[in-house]
Amino acid sequence: MAAVPTIEVDGNSLDLGQIVEVARGRARVRIAEHALDAINRSRAHVEDLVKREEVAYGITTGYGPLVNRLIPPKQAAQAQHNLIQSLSGGVGEPFSIDVARAVQLIRLNSLCKGHSGIRLSTLQVLADLLNADIAPYIPESGSVGASGDLCPLAHMTQALLGQGQVFFRGDLVDAQTALEAAGIEPVTLSYKEGLALINGTSVMSAIFALALRDARDLTLLAEACTAFAADVLHGNIEHFDPRIADVRPHPGQLASTANLNAFLEGSQLVLDPAELQEDLVEARGESEQVVRVEMDLQSPYSIRCVPQIVGAVRDLLSFVDGVLRVEVNSVTDNPLIFAEDETTLHGGNFYGQHVSFASDILGLAITKLALLSERRFARYIDENFSQGLPPFLVMGGEAGLSNGFMGIQLVTTALVAEIRNLNDSASVSSIPTNANNQDVVSMGTPAAKKLFPMLEKARALFAYELVALAQAADYRGPEKLGRAGKLLHQSVRRVVPALGPDRPFRPDIQALVAEMVDGDLVTRLETTLLERGLNP
Repeated sequence: MAAVPTIEVDGNSLDLGQIVEVARGRARVRIAEHALDAINRSRAHVEDLVKREEVAYGITTGYGPLVNRLIPPKQAAQAQHNLIQSLSGGVGEPFSIDVARAVQLIRLNSLCKGHSGIRLSTLQVLADLLNADIAPYIPESGSVGASGDLCPLAHMTQALLGQGQVFFRGDLVDAQTALEAAGIEPVTLSYKEGLALINGTSVMSAIFALALRDARDLTLLAEACTAFAADVLHGNIEHFDPRIADVRPHPGQLASTANLNAFLEGSQLVLDPAELQEDLVEARGESEQVVRVEMDLQSPYSIRCVPQIVGAVRDLLSFVDGVLRVEVNSVTDNPLIFAEDETTLHGGNFYGQHVSFASDILGLAITKLALLSERRFARYIDENFSQGLPPFLVMGGEAGLSNGFMGIQLVTTALVAEIRNLNDSASVSSIPTNANNQDVVSMGTPAAKKLFPMLEKARALFAYELVALAQAADYRGPEKLGRAGKLLHQSVRRVVPALGPDRPFRPDIQALVAEMVDGDLVTRLETTLLERGLNP
């Protein structure tokens, strides 16, 4: 059995791959030695501030509009405790364990940067919870991304206090029971610690990070399905000539073009421009044949323009990955401690606009990938556009008596409509809160939350497309497919048999989606590209 990796957390170097390793791979975490000095110095500054009885928001004062109420030092711990209790009012189903673990990691990383004034011992408990496989029960609804994710992070903080419920090794139990079983002493909050733990963008960033990882997989699958589609629809390989991308060198378009060519290696079904030209010469004077050849020269946009469309998606993913990298390595609470200057600054780093905008942008990318899949599916089943495939891909009986994929188009159309509805921008849907102190809010968490249902529906769309592609490949001859087509055909047939007489599709789609999420389908596609020196 492979050793479980350990991720070193220092506030500066967390990336998407590490987030996924901790959230989904159950990697362990360790606070970096070189981060300890900044953590301890910021804490010392908070304690000196309290000794001097200086006025500092959330440390010696109340919160929000209650900032004008001073908190005596002897009541500071109670004030922090009360803050957590008052905000622990989320509703709905809990976030998944992988999201909860990503939340813990990102919050820990932000606080390790050393500008939050939190004790090292409190941060160590947060790390210990992760390493003991204790994930907080965080209800999905309750954040507008204003002063960060106050409500869901309060539920995260409850786990440190031994309150509420947690997932302990996958089972839902009382937090106190889990901490006792793991030998972890609950935290008693001190000055600023409750505020530091809840005042940040860690929940929206966690959701966004995992959705971004899944969107990357979907993008690679979109390119592979395009190559498979070019096979079964006799697409023109000229559309993916690298010289086309070279004269419009967006990085994403260059990458998609290279991937498509790698995926089409060995295809005997795509049309070669030189062969098309020979057909055109032979067909002169036969108008009907000339029209046919000219149509072959122009594959539909859902195939021909994929380097331009999915290439743009790739560039969006690169952009939003940059937003994520900065956000998860930033200090996002308030006030901020600058121990080297003996200064406490009040600002708004908790505001989630960057993640909110980036989430809406990622939603656009997912929607476009879904649209491409649905449009290609429509061609496979329409005998007017399928290059000779049987109507509705009926191959196990007589068309009319058997319906093939006819009814499934209703589902694919519905899925696209639902994805479009989810794509409405949340980042501009501000509603004032906190007695109008938070008069404009980011809606970062609502924006990020939409991504998971969008991805779920998009995966179902691609599953339907793959089932149809496999059926079409059975008609064309699987041995004639390109590299990606053969790989995908094998993956489909491993879990879904060919369609003969009509049968319910739901079990097939469930099995194939599981193969996308938990199987090795995407890994095999990545390996195909890595073997050719390409970056998936």
